[in-house]
Amino acid sequence: MTPTGNGGGRARQASSAEGVIVKRPLPYSFLLPVAAASAVIFIALGFGMFLFWLDVEYSPDAALVGALVATLAVMAGAIFLDYRSPKKR
Repeated sequence: MTPTGNGGGRARQASSAEGVIVKRPLPYSFLLPVAAASAVIFIALGFGMFLFWLDVEYSPDAALVGALVATLAVMAGAIFLDYRSPKKR
């Protein structure tokens, strides 16, 4: 455990009323890429339902595979950007 008590996780600086710098952890730093990936899945499935409503010939399996590939791409991009971001030590 670090002296600031945040367990060594990612933290941001927040100043208190006395002017002392207190480190607080970012609690939801992983949920943003998960939410983006979920949005990609719902958009892809909604587009597939729209095509079904229009009676367009398409493969539902291809739509699900496309949604999965897009989800993995969003997650890989988020992990890569998090890896490349500068770390304060």
